[in-house]
Amino acid sequence: MKKSLLTVAFAFFGFAGFSQNFNVSVSIPPVMSFQTTPGEDVTVSATETDLDGGTLSASGSHSYKIKTNQLWQITAAADGDITNESDGAFSIPVSNLTVGGQAMSTTGATVETGGRGKEKTGTIAYNLTYTPADLYVLEPGTYSATITYTLEAQP
Repeated sequence: MKKSLLTVAFAFFGFAGFSQNFNVSVSIPPVMSFQTTPGEDVTVSATETDLDGGTLSASGSHSYKIKTNQLWQITAAADGDITNESDGAFSIPVSNLTVGGQAMSTTGATVETGGRGKEKTGTIAYNLTYTPADLYVLEPGTYSATITYTLEAQP
């Protein structure tokens, strides 16, 4: 009798269902890749006719390629005014330069925005127009400023 009771108990436990839960976790890091294809730099070779006309102007563009899994923005900021490299005493206000339709400053401006995706491409246009009361007040020399593009996640 003892033997049959043991068999019944084993059969009861053998048919009982067991379950166990487990979690699946996938970690995806933020990814941002940014490349620019240098376009023409903003270069103005002023002539006497330009100085007489009272306007210096130039335009161009840069192409970019972005790979990201985040909403993004490109900001552009100047390192300062467009300054005479020889002595720095004369400058053209950097606000006369627009990048992506935004006037440049040292604090920066958002010039492009976009969404997630692989190989998002675009073009950022720039334009320099300087029309002071008298261009002849600018000292001869090369004037320059550096514009920095920064790719970052949208706030």
